[in-house]
Amino acid sequence: MGIRRNRSRDRGGRHPLLSDEAPAVSGRSCDYSPGEERLNVLTHAAGAVLALGGMALVPFVVPEHGVRRVAAFAVYLLALFGMYLASSCYHAARTPERKALLRRFDHAAIYLLIAGTYTPVMLLAVGGSLGIAILAAVWMIGLAGIVIKCFSRHRFGRWSLILYLAMGWLGIIAVRQMFAGMGALSFGLLLAGGVVYSLGAFFYASGRPYCHAAWHLFVLGGSTLHYFAVLLLP
Repeated sequence: MGIRRNRSRDRGGRHPLLSDEAPAVSGRSCDYSPGEERLNVLTHAAGAVLALGGMALVPFVVPEHGVRRVAAFAVYLLALFGMYLASSCYHAARTPERKALLRRFDHAAIYLLIAGTYTPVMLLAVGGSLGIAILAAVWMIGLAGIVIKCFSRHRFGRWSLILYLAMGWLGIIAVRQMFAGMGALSFGLLLAGGVVYSLGAFFYASGRPYCHAAWHLFVLGGSTLHYFAVLLLP
């Protein structure tokens, strides 16, 4: 029996990422061939390993270890590792039931990573009432998105993509404060990472073969840039 493929279009003629309905899960994968899924697993399993390595590097390069800095770094690094772990587990799942469940956690972890990335930037570089306000807004949006992803019967894929990008670029409100607090190099890395993530999202939405594995590579690139942006915070 063949695997029903639904990568490029749903019944209404839309890409499944942009569809509000969750696609049926049949066979080993609802959207990807076995070869694609192997690449999907390998790319983000590598990201999980790199995230663990990044945790080990922090104590040697962070200039000071105050409680706020340690807490902010811990939130970011745990969110980064959690996102890669959730993605790897989802793509490695074999049964339709497990895959459907882990898909929710995979998508919810994206909100966690976005909010986690904001945490050290807003706490350490921006600070003050503006930094706290933006951070609180991002976490509230992220937590709402996580609840919707985990408990809703629908994917809200179109709105999820928009919300991911909106959350990611919300920091532009404090662009001057971010530049002043982060320094040119750290700010440039943060901006470049945002561009890489955004390009990857639109490439993924194209529905081309191996678009998801390519998206994973964009995520690796964007998260690497953001890791060093956070690491180099003054």
